[in-house]
Amino acid sequence: MKKIREIAGGIWKLYVILCFIVFLLLFYPIYLVFLHKEKRYKNGFKLLIYHTKILMLLTGIRVNLKNKEFIQKNKSYVIVSNHSSYLDIVILYQTFKNYFVFMAK
Repeated sequence: MKKIREIAGGIWKLYVILCFIVFLLLFYPIYLVFLHKEKRYKNGFKLLIYHTKILMLLTGIRVNLKNKEFIQKNKSYVIVSNHSSYLDIVILYQTFKNYFVFMAK
């Protein structure tokens, strides 16, 4: 049974990677248009939210946000993510629908 789970997990990982690659190839030219000028960034952000929603639906990834009543829409926040996987970015786009930017150290 353990071997079957390992094989199924490997197949799922390959499927997720394939979805990421296909969506990146499909959406990348569109992102280039939106990221060419700063005034288009917010429209690009909306596209990213749509893009990540489709990815999460196709891959079966679900997010359960706890204590969301403490997040107020009219305030600014600094969100710290340990970035333990490539899914962190996708999950952040689905968790926080307001426009945000990434800062790197």
